[in-house]
Amino acid sequence: MNYSCLLGVLPSLMLFTMPLSTADLTQIERNIAKEPAYRSKPKYCLLVFGIEAKAHVWLAQDGDTLYVDRNGNGDLTDPREKIVAETNPGALPEGERPYVFKVGDVGGR
Repeated sequence: MNYSCLLGVLPSLMLFTMPLSTADLTQIERNIAKEPAYRSKPKYCLLVFGIEAKAHVWLAQDGDTLYVDRNGNGDLTDPREKIVAETNPGALPEGERPYVFKVGDVGGR
């Protein structure tokens, strides 16, 4: 076996198997600065972007309405944040309502 070839490839393999430095997601502040008046109990989701998770985007689903913090300022009451779902009643059995939210671009800060 050619050990010199193996020694040349080994550093490359180690580079791909080493974990990248990532943000500690437990340290991210999980506060929404301003929320709308919900009609029901909302479901929340926090999206983080980038290796250091510096860009944050909150999602809050209130039935057929989705609030998207597009600019990442923590204010879900901005005019462009509210998205009403499009429904497709024939897609699921009676009594179940599928929601389709056309969100578009999301930035975050």
